[in-house]
Amino acid sequence: MKVHLIGSPRTGSTYFARTLRYYIAPETLGEKMRGTIGRQYGNEPFRPDIEGLRGDNLKLFFETVINSINEKPKLVMKSHTWHFHILNDLGLMDQFRSLHSYNILLLRRNIFNTALSSSIARIKQEYFDYKDHSVIEIPLEDQQQSIDNYLQSLSDIKHNIFDLKFDEFVCYEDFTFNPKRDFFNTQLCKRSLDQLPNYHIEEHRFKSPDKKSTVRNFDEVYNFTADYLQQKNINWMKIRDVEIVDFGIDLKKE
Repeated sequence: MKVHLIGSPRTGSTYFARTLRYYIAPETLGEKMRGTIGRQYGNEPFRPDIEGLRGDNLKLFFETVINSINEKPKLVMKSHTWHFHILNDLGLMDQFRSLHSYNILLLRRNIFNTALSSSIARIKQEYFDYKDHSVIEIPLEDQQQSIDNYLQSLSDIKHNIFDLKFDEFVCYEDFTFNPKRDFFNTQLCKRSLDQLPNYHIEEHRFKSPDKKSTVRNFDEVYNFTADYLQQKNINWMKIRDVEIVDFGIDLKKE
C-alpha cells in the first residue's frame, strides 16, 4: 500500500508522516531515494529546491521519482499542496495520480496557530527539533503572508483543483502526539492498541516552546489575524474568530 499524507506546512505533517511510516513501511525509515542528494524516500518527494533543478531537467527528475515510488510495494509519502502546482505546471499530475495511493488529508483548524508557527519558523529558520527559545516580535506583514499561504492551500484543497481523491481526513487538533495512539485512530490501523508496538520519534525530542512566552507581540498578532480573516470575507468555509468550524467536509474520522 502506498499512503500519501497531503497538507500544509505547520500542521503536524512531519510528525504524522513519520508515525505512519513506522507502522506501515518501517523498512523505508531513513532510506535515501536513489539518484538524489540526501532526499529521504517519501519525505516531500516533489520538492523542487533540493537538487536545484529547473525546466526539463526537473520534469525528468520528477518522472524518475514517480517511477521509483511506483516500484515500492509499501511507502508513506508526505506532500504539501504547493508541490502539486509544480507537478501540474510540468504536466505530471496524470502520472502522479496513476500511483493510486491512499490519500490522507491533514488540516489544522486553528488558522492563527498555523500561521504564527509559520512566521516563527521562517524568522528563526527552525522547523522541527526546536532549540531556540529566544523572544521575538512578529512583523504583521510576515503574519499576513503566513495567513495568505495557508488560506491558498486550504482553497486548493477545498476546490480540489488537482482532482485528488481523499480517502481519510485527519486534524492536527485531534493528535495526542503519542504515535501509537494516533496511528490507532486512523482507518488504516487494523490491529488493537495492545498489538501495536510503542514508537518514540527521536527527532522530536525538543518541542516547540510556548508561543505566548516567546512572541513579544502575541496579542497584537492574534487580534490582527482575527481582524484580517474577518475582512477577507471568506465564503467557502466557515470561520469563527480564528478557527475553522466548517470546511464542508467531515473533519473527524468516520
